[in-house]
Amino acid sequence: RIPAIHVDVALPSWKREFAALTHGIRFDYAFVHYDFIETVRPELDQLPYRPRLVSHRPNTPTGIGFMVDNAAVGVVAAEFFLRRGLLNLGYLGIEREAIHSLPRGRAFCRTAIHGGANTCREFVWSQNVANTAKLLAYLEALPKPCGIFAYNDLTARNLLTFCRIYGFAVPDTIAILGADDDESLCEAATPSLSSVAI
Repeated sequence: RIPAIHVDVALPSWKREFAALTHGIRFDYAFVHYDFIETVRPELDQLPYRPRLVSHRPNTPTGIGFMVDNAAVGVVAAEFFLRRGLLNLGYLGIEREAIHSLPRGRAFCRTAIHGGANTCREFVWSQNVANTAKLLAYLEALPKPCGIFAYNDLTARNLLTFCRIYGFAVPDTIAILGADDDESLCEAATPSLSSVAI
C-alpha cells in the first residue's frame, strides 16, 4: 500500500503506465490535473477500491509518480533511534523544503516523545551564514549523546561536515540519520551514514 500516485495524462502511454503501476498496489489518493479528471475517472472506477481523486495543477515532471508519506518517514526514523536506546533527539529540517520537511519533523518528534524520548527538538536550517551560528547553538544545547534525524541524506552529509568542523564526535556524541538511502552520499561519508530508505 502506498499513500498516493500522481497521474499525468500528457504521455501517450499513460494508460499502460497507470495499469502497470496500479496492478496489485493499493493507494489512497490520485492527484490529477484539474483539466483531466474526467479522462482519468474511468480508469479509477475500474479499481476494486475507491481512492480519493484530488484535483491540482501539477508542478511535477510529466509522468506518473509516487508521493512520499513524510510523516511515515519521520515515524520510522524515531523508531530507529529509540530501538538503539537514544533518548535525546533532534530533527534538522530544511527551510526551502518546508512542505515536506515540516511533516517529517513533526511526526519524528511526536513519535519520539510518545516512545519515551527525553527530548526532541526541531531546527529548520536555512543554510545561510546567519543561521550557522543558530545551528551551532542548537547542537550545543542538545543533551548528549543524541541522535539527529536530518531531512534527507544531503542534509545529513552537510550536518556531518558541520559536526566535524565544530568538533562534535559522530557517531559517539551525535548520531546522524538521513533519508532517501542515497548510496553515493551515505557510503562516501566518513563515517558512513545510516538512512531511511524511501
